[in-house]
Amino acid sequence: MMEFLQPHIQLGKRQSAEYALLPGDPGRIKRIAEYLKDVKELAYNREYCSISGTYKGVNVLAVSTGIGAASLAIAVEELKKIGVKTFIRIGSCGALQNGLHLGDLVIATGAVRNEGTSLAYIEQGYPAVPDADVLFALLESAKNQGFPYQYGRIKSHDSFYTDQEEEINQYWSQKGILGSDMESAALFVLGGL
Repeated sequence: MMEFLQPHIQLGKRQSAEYALLPGDPGRIKRIAEYLKDVKELAYNREYCSISGTYKGVNVLAVSTGIGAASLAIAVEELKKIGVKTFIRIGSCGALQNGLHLGDLVIATGAVRNEGTSLAYIEQGYPAVPDADVLFALLESAKNQGFPYQYGRIKSHDSFYTDQEEEINQYWSQKGILGSDMESAALFVLGGL
């Protein structure tokens, strides 16, 4: 019997794992593969490049999501349908505080919902916060491994090139927001729902 593949990520239940790492850039999949054992290339359709492998004996997927919340939401919805339960976004963000340095980890404790995708799922008042167990595990791991990291609130947005980007970033920086990306708020809302 032929297995049903999800239309965008082109993966089915036989290729699933409990955990998925979600970089934006498909080019980061090869970098992730360097840390996994038994790596298998799975699919590459549109912005969705995927591999499977094991990390310390745990099966994981790594699936790129492209730029922005809408394409991330498609990946999350389809990965959930094949059985993934835990999603960890890994990637880059723009620093909004002076104390952040290139290569520092930013572990988001919540996200300002300045993107439109999460609004397609639920009204603005719903919080964009990560799962507490995953958050605490990430904090503990960063601390135990001695990686430089900061944790706090970030913001997710839909644009890079509006005429007000500098003013927008300055506003949120003054409110203590650590950094900005385009995906985390939607990931937290979908995860919560």
